Amino acid sequence: MFNVVLGIVAQCCLTLLPMYVVLWMKLPLLITVILLAVIVLILKRTWWDKLED
Repeated sequence: MFNVVLGIVAQCCLTLLPMYVVLWMKLPLLITVILLAVIVLILKRTWWDKLED
């Protein structure tokens, strides 16, 4: 369930990212990129690494 919530938040970040780039809102863009990077690292450790080949 934790990974699902993280995936939903990551999808929202991916939706907001181009909007902040086009509007050139620097602080929200930076926060979104950092949040997305943290979520990707967490998902890699808790989900991707545990998948079978």
